[in-house]
Amino acid sequence: MVINTIKQFVDSLGITRYQFYKRAGISKTTAYALYENHERIPDTETIERICAAFDCQIGDLMKYVREQPRQCH
Repeated sequence: MVINTIKQFVDSLGITRYQFYKRAGISKTTAYALYENHERIPDTETIERICAAFDCQIGDLMKYVREQPRQCH
């Protein structure tokens, strides 16, 4: 599954969520939802805004995590 790593990204920059959404030009609602919920994946426009504002790559904002196969009992 793909998860967002925006919380880690924002925290690594040492900025607040407010500074993050203002600089990226995204809504407060979107920024807080992405920060709080790693399963929420940003849309293309949001990714582009964040990458442009912070000169980063998509891999800085998301990562692939292999799901464990379910075991039948």
